[in-house]
Amino acid sequence: MSSIILYYIIKGPSSNTYTALLNFKQFGELHPYMKSVEIISQSENTIEYLVHEKLKLWGFIPMAPSYKATITEVEKNKHIRYWSEVQKGLFLTIDFTFKTDAKNTSTEVSEQITLKGTPWVHAVFLSLLKKSHRQVFENLQK
Repeated sequence: MSSIILYYIIKGPSSNTYTALLNFKQFGELHPYMKSVEIISQSENTIEYLVHEKLKLWGFIPMAPSYKATITEVEKNKHIRYWSEVQKGLFLTIDFTFKTDAKNTSTEVSEQITLKGTPWVHAVFLSLLKKSHRQVFENLQK
């Protein structure tokens, strides 16, 4: 198992960022590798999506993974969890938590990424996640 935590500071209240991260279709529009995101099923706090990505590993090896992702609102306006088996035997969990300052002028978002599965894949996958998710948060601020 491998785990990292990324932190982002967003100007303003968390509402726009929270909404974009909770709505995986919107998240996919901000994500550099996601090409389509479709809702498969939905319940009160959980939505399951089918995700299609397209990327080049190390800049030259084409990959087009498809996988199911489950998004759960763990605590309204404070905690969102993503869970997916992104490749056979490689399980990804992402926990986003939100803290807005007292004046409601900025929000700290922490992103805890946990991978379980084939250990040699972890470093490559975590590197791709860090790069793509930084891009998502840059796109959110535009």
